[in-house]
Amino acid sequence: IRNRNVSNLDEELSIILSEGINRVEASVINVNGIESFRELKLVKYEPIEPVQTITRFIGIGIDQFKDTTYNLHYGVKDIRDLSAKLKSKYGNNIIIDTLFNENVTVANIKALKQKLQNTTVNDRVLISYSGHGLLSKDYDYFLSTYTVNFKNPAEKTIIDKTFFDATGGEDLVRIKMAK
Repeated sequence: IRNRNVSNLDEELSIILSEGINRVEASVINVNGIESFRELKLVKYEPIEPVQTITRFIGIGIDQFKDTTYNLHYGVKDIRDLSAKLKSKYGNNIIIDTLFNENVTVANIKALKQKLQNTTVNDRVLISYSGHGLLSKDYDYFLSTYTVNFKNPAEKTIIDKTFFDATGGEDLVRIKMAK
C-alpha cells in the first residue's frame, strides 16, 4: 500500500484450493511491522471432476550412528511400526519411502525431496523422523544424520525448522539441508 500511496487496499487474489474444506487466513502488516487481526475463512471446494490424490509417507529412523557413543534403541523400530500401520490402513493407496541408519544422509534426503516435487495441493504427505535432535551454540535445532558431528550439529544434519515447508505453487514441499 505504501508504494501505491493509498490508505486502503481492495485486492483480488487467486489461490489454489484442495478438495474439501480449506482454511484460508489473511492479514496485512504495516510499515512498522504491526500485523492486523487475521481473518479466517473456511472454504469448501468440490471440483467438477474427481481429483486423484496420492498419500506419501516419508519415514526417517536412525538409532545407529557413525559415532556409536550416541546410539539409540528404537528409532528404526518406530518408523517400521508406523509404516506397517499406515500400510494396513491405506493398502496400495500409499507410497512409503524410508531411510534407516547409515542411509540417513544429506544426499539421500535430498533425493526424497526430489520425489516430493511432483506432489500437488490435493496430495497428503506425512513425514516422521525418529532420532536425535540437537541444538547448536546459537540455539538452532537440527535433526541428526548417520555421520552427524555431535559437537558441531550444523555439519551433516537436517535443519529442522526448514525440514519441510508447505509453501504452495512449485515449492509444495521444500527440504533445506545444512551445508
